[in-house]
Amino acid sequence: MRRILMWFADFRENDLERIKHQPIFLPDGTTRALSFFSDVTVAPGEAEQRREDLRPVVVLTARLNNRDLGSAISEIQQQLTQKLNLPKGYTIAYGGAYAQQQSFHELLLVLMMASLFVFGVFMFLFKEWLLSLLLLFISVMGISGSVIALYLTGIPLNVSSYTGIIMIVGILAENAIFTVNEYRFNIKNGGEVDQAVLPYF
Repeated sequence: MRRILMWFADFRENDLERIKHQPIFLPDGTTRALSFFSDVTVAPGEAEQRREDLRPVVVLTARLNNRDLGSAISEIQQQLTQKLNLPKGYTIAYGGAYAQQQSFHELLLVLMMASLFVFGVFMFLFKEWLLSLLLLFISVMGISGSVIALYLTGIPLNVSSYTGIIMIVGILAENAIFTVNEYRFNIKNGGEVDQAVLPYF
């Protein structure tokens, strides 16, 4: 005996007799009803209780059809607020693509704060506005190169790649600090501009 699971998306038409007469295509192109091959019965479902953080949860999933995520979530939140009175101790958390979108907003704030801190480090070390802004511009330009690389390789912009972009800004800033210090050291000791710059190309 082999167990075969069949899933019908339209539950309004999920009738037992309809399932029994569901046509099954054979290799020769003919069809036979599902009841010809097996017995079709209704069996009670298996209860499953999920927990997160030691608390029971109920997960509801849905797909968007000709709707954008932002307006759909806003309407869902509005309807739940108006029509659903949760007992004490119950909460609603929105996950999936919406949670990932919220993570992108938080990572964007982290990226902006990281750029600001990098600029502060440049100002502390070099004490020159123009040089600090130029080095910050070079560091942030690494973001465009990273996005182009993700596009060419077909890798989606997710939380992991976003975190890598933030790290690239810090790596470019660190290289810029060492490059400028080495350049100034060579110039201070009587070296020529070409000799001070050439090793870094």
